[in-house]
Amino acid sequence: MVRVWTKLVLDAEGNWVADACQHEEHEGDIAECKGATGGTTTVQQADPWVGQQSYLKYGFQQAAQLYNNKNLWPQYYSGNTVASLSPDTQAAIYMTQQRAMNGSPLQSAAQNQMLQTISGQYLNQNPYLNKAIDSALSPVMRQYRDAVLPGVDAQFSRSGRYGSNAYDTSRARSESELATALGNIANDMAYQNYRDERNNQNAATLAAPAFAQADYNDSQRLAAAGAIQDNQAQAVLDSKMNQYNYNANLPKQMLADYMALIQGNYGSSSSSVTTPSKPNPLAQGINGALTGLSLGSMIPGIGSVLGAGLGGLFGLVM
Repeated sequence: MVRVWTKLVLDAEGNWVADACQHEEHEGDIAECKGATGGTTTVQQADPWVGQQSYLKYGFQQAAQLYNNKNLWPQYYSGNTVASLSPDTQAAIYMTQQRAMNGSPLQSAAQNQMLQTISGQYLNQNPYLNKAIDSALSPVMRQYRDAVLPGVDAQFSRSGRYGSNAYDTSRARSESELATALGNIANDMAYQNYRDERNNQNAATLAAPAFAQADYNDSQRLAAAGAIQDNQAQAVLDSKMNQYNYNANLPKQMLADYMALIQGNYGSSSSSVTTPSKPNPLAQGINGALTGLSLGSMIPGIGSVLGAGLGGLFGLVM
């Protein structure tokens, strides 16, 4: 391989100028270029190791083939990338939907009962109250009939005043006391019944907000069932979007992979410029004269002056 190298050399006036030369490049050799005006540029070319070069060349060829042949590009998975809902999940969704839309019969009955209680439907409407009162009055009336009244009659009979005004007054007073006792019992029981129902009303009123909130349970269950289906639908949509983005970005990704495969610092080169030193004629002449002076004094017949002249001339010639 022949390469053209640019080097810096010194011209006749001692200035650095650009020059060019060409040489045959050999792996690992140091090539030298010499310009007409002097100066030498040494170039060190460090190619990859010989045993590595064939593999690099093959790798670059395969990278180019992979990039240029779209049939070799990796394809997006063609199968379904989203798992279907299981039969159990689908059945659970359906049951939840049906329950949420139809509501709970227990909840409906409880709310209806609470509504009637709060509205006072059961105030003074106890069908068992009268029977309960009668049951409570019966012992009192029996006690009056079997014990109190016969005692009054016996008392007045023994005194011979049975049927007198005093007897009638005593009977009237005992009957009045009986009526008062019976009325008190009936009133107490009626009031207890009323008080109990009012307590039920108050309790129902306090529980009403919770019962009203329970109405939203059905809608929340329905929303939860819908969320499962929404997530499934979104997963399917995301899968399609991922496939679209994969195909859209595939050329750029393949180019990036190709560039990554062919890049690398597999070799390096360095260059240096050396310039031979240019002798100074004046300095050489002085050195020659000093040398000649010394030699002239040592050799008979030449003399110091003649020796210095000859030495200076020799220094300039050199």
